[in-house]
Amino acid sequence: MPEMNGLEAARQIHASVPKTKLLILTVHEIEHLAEDFVEAGARGYILKSDAGSLLLEAVNTLLKAACISSSRMQAVLQGSAQRAAHLGALADVAPHPARA
Repeated sequence: MPEMNGLEAARQIHASVPKTKLLILTVHEIEHLAEDFVEAGARGYILKSDAGSLLLEAVNTLLKAACISSSRMQAVLQGSAQRAAHLGALADVAPHPARA
């Protein structure tokens, strides 16, 4: 993005319209960056490598007012969620046997 990075965009969007359900789609599997996005108001954090199998489910989960993350980022974001009580529990979007 030429004007600002995704983190700053997330902060500005959340500040302007706090009820917006931000879903981050990224290649960055970096703990502190995921935490920064959660603190900036993101309700979901999906790795691009997982997008083919999880993006539709992620959007549907956010529409139901839940939070969501790639399963590899689950532990990172749960730690952040404990520090940011407004998020609640993050949904695990790893494929479940019943859905496979």
